[in-house]
Amino acid sequence: MMVRAYEKNDLDQMLSIWNEVVKEGVAFPQEEYLDAERGSAFFASQSYTGVAEEHGKVVRLYIPTS
Repeated sequence: MMVRAYEKNDLDQMLSIWNEVVKEGVAFPQEEYLDAERGSAFFASQSYTGVAEEHGKVVRLYIPTS
């Protein structure tokens, strides 16, 4: 597994992970899913957004809280 800063071509996989967390409703109270436009802006606005990649697929994402 490799952890690295996200790249624009990771966006579809990141959105899938993010929206699944929202759907489950356990990690945080957000209720709206991110689409490509809002997701791209959101991830780019963070101080850092990282992804864990395994066998060429993004399997986790990370945004520090501070």
